Amino acid sequence: MNTSTTRTAYSSLADFAPDWAIPPGETIAEALMERGWTQVEFAERIGSSIKQVNQLMHGLAPITQETAEKLEVVQRRGGGPGNCREHRADHQRGGA
Repeated sequence: MNTSTTRTAYSSLADFAPDWAIPPGETIAEALMERGWTQVEFAERIGSSIKQVNQLMHGLAPITQETAEKLEVVQRRGGGPGNCREHRADHQRGGA
């Protein structure tokens, strides 16, 4: 369904009630493919172990608040090495 169809079909976000869900691991796998990253590279970028990334991708580990923040930082900043460490330092200083 394209965006214009979605806007027409639902008058507001409150009317949107999907009967489907996309597993987070599938979303992560798709993002890695789009960026050409391996699980090892991704683990380094988010400051996690390869085991944890693999568990996330297979639905065996929960996406905690901390993990969600790491994923968001990589997405927002383009995923350069050290981005999560920079975000934690910013957060500890009261910044972004």
